[in-house]
Amino acid sequence: MKRIALAVAALALCAQAQAAVLFQDNLDNLNNWTRKAGWSFAYTTNNELHFSSGNSAGDIFSNQTFTRGYFNFEYKGTAGFDTSGYFGISAGFPGNHYWYAGGSVTYSTPVRLINDGQFHRYSVYFDNAVLGGAPAHLMLEQFAGNTPDVAVFRRLSVTDTAPVPEAETWAMLGLGLGALAMLRRRRQA
Repeated sequence: MKRIALAVAALALCAQAQAAVLFQDNLDNLNNWTRKAGWSFAYTTNNELHFSSGNSAGDIFSNQTFTRGYFNFEYKGTAGFDTSGYFGISAGFPGNHYWYAGGSVTYSTPVRLINDGQFHRYSVYFDNAVLGGAPAHLMLEQFAGNTPDVAVFRRLSVTDTAPVPEAETWAMLGLGLGALAMLRRRRQA
């Protein structure tokens, strides 16, 4: 019975759920986005979203609206800066809004983005219930500060479920399970 339960657990861990992609942008331009009226500092280069200066209450907003999902992206923040990138949702351009992820120590968010000069991958769950159920636009910005390119985003997508872990994650899981199996065999011997 234990062997069957262990086999079922192993298969469940290895099963790959397919996430439906609701939105994807390779950032070769900003056609999928609406700029903040009056001033926007967003621009794209080399399939990356950069900002020539900081802003507040959002800089660019997705044209498409969402109710909930996982916003998947890579983010690189400049080390030593408290003015950094932010991701949130907004009911307008801008409107009632909520910040889910940011790199600033001063203004905290549920998810903290790392500012170390390296790209890091994130998958952040969002739900328009925080906006009273209003249709939600994705919202990105480099918060405040006048230094260009402190926050850089790339590989943007929205999925209905969390993305499947990458190969490195599965390899680490396999090594961990293998180590546990070896320890169990030693104890039985």
